[in-house]
Order: sequence, then C-alpha cells, then structure tokens
Amino acid sequence: MKPSKSLAKKREREIRADDSSDADTLANLLTSASADIRQYVSYFVDNYNEDGTLAINAMRTAPNTDDLTTWKKFIKKYKQLLSGNSEAQYRIKSAQKMAGFDRETLLSSIIKVITSKVAIDAETFIKQAIQAEAGKEVTFQGNVIKINGIPDGDLDKQINDIVENFINRETQDLTLSSRIWLKADALAAKINQAIHKALVAGIDVDSIDDQLFYETSRLNEDSVKSVSDSTIKYYVHALLLNEKALIVAAIGAFLATHWKLKRADWYTVEDSHVCQACKSPQGANPYAASDIPSKPHIGCRCFVIYY
Repeated sequence: MKPSKSLAKKREREIRADDSSDADTLANLLTSASADIRQYVSYFVDNYNEDGTLAINAMRTAPNTDDLTTWKKFIKKYKQLLSGNSEAQYRIKSAQKMAGFDRETLLSSIIKVITSKVAIDAETFIKQAIQAEAGKEVTFQGNVIKINGIPDGDLDKQINDIVENFINRETQDLTLSSRIWLKADALAAKINQAIHKALVAGIDVDSIDDQLFYETSRLNEDSVKSVSDSTIKYYVHALLLNEKALIVAAIGAFLATHWKLKRADWYTVEDSHVCQACKSPQGANPYAASDIPSKPHIGCRCFVIYY
C-alpha cells in the first residue's frame, strides 16, 4: 500500500527544522571562537597601541612578563578543554614551541589552539548529527512498514554497525575527522593572515570590530568574520548535509533490502531551496526499490519512501 502523504509532509518538516538547527549550532561554535580570538587581539590593542593604533612593529617584539602570564593562563584553560584528543595535543605542543618568539607569533599560537577547540566540537556535533539522522530514518521507514503490516524487528546492532563504519570510512584517503582538522588548520591560517594584514595597515582601537569581527567586517573578504562564515558554510554544506544525505540513503537501502520492499517514491522537502535536479526524480515516481536514483548533488536533502 502506498504510504500516506501526511508521513511525507512530517518528514519534510523534520528535515527543514533539523537543517536550520544544525546550521545554527555550527555557527555558534565559530561565533564563540571568534569572541575568544577578539579577546586576545584586544589585549594587544589595549596594551601596545601607539596613539590609538596597534601596528605590526609593536607585535614583532619579544613578549614581556605580562604577555607570557596571559599565555600561561590561556594554555592552562585550553589544555583542560582539549585533553584526551591527540590531534589537539599535537597542535598545543606546536603552539607552545612557537609562543615565545614574538607577540605576533604568540597571538598566532593562541588562535591555533582556539581553532582546535572548534574542530573538536564540530567533529563531535557532526558525528552525533549523523547518528541522529540514521535513527530518524529508521523510525520513519519503520512507521511506513507498520502501515503496510510488515513486522518491525530489532535492528539496532546492524544499524549501529552501518553508522560506525560510515563515520570511520575514508573518502579520497581522508576520514571525516581528518577533513574537519584540515579545515580547522586552514581556518587558523586564514584568521592569522587576516589579523596580520590588519596589523600591517594598523588596527585602530575604535574600528577593530568593523575591520575584523562584526557584521560590518563582512565587506572585507579577509576579515575574521568573512573567514568564519566561509568555514560555517563548509561544515554545513560540504560536510554535514552531505554526510546526512549519504547515511539516509545507506540506511534506507539497507531497510528496503531487509524488509524486501519492492517500490519507492522520491520526495523533495518542498521549500525554496529545492533545485530542478531534485524535482526531476520526483516527477518519475514510483520506482522499483532497486532503481531509486542517486542523490544528484552534494548536500541533497531529498528523501525516499520505500513500500
């Protein structure tokens, strides 16, 4: 029996709500990191500006006792936050080796450690989101088969194995974790580059946020705000949405095989972001379960109902 339209509409609403919530969570990670970075940039601006402007020459001098005390307090705090993660520990050790060279390198070391916290939090959240999406797909398809009178079974072990293997898989020789850490390193490098350019031009005490950190700084493609926004888009679109789309497809196909379901319908989420490449498969419903199209692009939010 063909599943009810109400089930599909409920799934559409769930996907749209989750996409918005996931994007907000990842954006908050970067917003928090930017606030921490701004705190340490402000420390140097407040203490070493000349006539209201912090320039590169002041940052190319050796850290004094106050600077190193600030560093020690910072690294003590972040060592606790990043404990137990080997990738983060590597970056902390690297930062510690460089921190005493000059003030600019000290700030660069702080930024490298802060972005390591972003990587850990992003990795944790993305993996949890993948696991949650797999669970929602099982629940959704399970509701469909209950309508069709097919007995549901305990598939927790098999589903958990699929999800674990999926999260730990390599794509072009890179795991999900390694892709996140590569992006975190790129983020640190770009933020340091943005701050370096600002220092060369001179950071005015009254315009530090306009140049680097707040909404107005979006006009500057090299600002911390612009770089952070770009990273958020990567985490959401190139990683999270794509990973969720792939795990949903994998779980759905497994369940269709397990329950011996023969037919399938393709659905979009029915909002303004649905592209023509996603609308076309819906127009060709129904499909044989074995012939359902592949996702047409990265981050596709379409879903399939097997019956």
